Amino acid sequence: MLNLEWLQHRAGAHQMFPSSTDIKDAAGNLLVTSYAVRRPDGTWSVMLVNRDENNPHTVRVVFEDSRSKRPVSFAGPVTLVSFGSEQYVWINDGPNSHPDPDHPPVATLLQGPRFVGTGEQVADQMADWFEGGACDGFVLAATHLPGAFEDVVRMVVPELQRRGLFRTEYESSTLRGHLGLQRPSNTRVFAGAHA
Repeated sequence: MLNLEWLQHRAGAHQMFPSSTDIKDAAGNLLVTSYAVRRPDGTWSVMLVNRDENNPHTVRVVFEDSRSKRPVSFAGPVTLVSFGSEQYVWINDGPNSHPDPDHPPVATLLQGPRFVGTGEQVADQMADWFEGGACDGFVLAATHLPGAFEDVVRMVVPELQRRGLFRTEYESSTLRGHLGLQRPSNTRVFAGAHA
């Protein structure tokens, strides 16, 4: 797992960065630890270790841009590799100790953010991405039909408008005008006929 998924074995020098989590038990013990590296190919790899044998924990990964000191998130596809009790459990039985199950890690490709929650919570998540410089807009996909887009318009858009992050009026009657683009000259009109 360490040399094949988190690090790039024999690929060159990896640069470790400080990372932390705030997931603790009632006694203040860390339940999830984090380890961040920048690989030789320039990609980031973050290993999260859940020390809680009985419960999964939701995490949100945020990077701090060293220049702007602003939080940023992953951009583009993210590969999530899981190696949990569904893949591997060590049965401690003295000389007969063995793994059961003994399966490889499971990799899942995450294509983009999935914002869930109330209208206010979804607006919080979208604002974090937008204000953190992680994106300059969103493309929405329906989670259910009918009603998904109507839910966004009814619950999320008013919250984004209240925060000044979404327009309340249109500035033009065309998409070109909304995007602030100039009308191109017509290249199909000829100034004169040639004989």
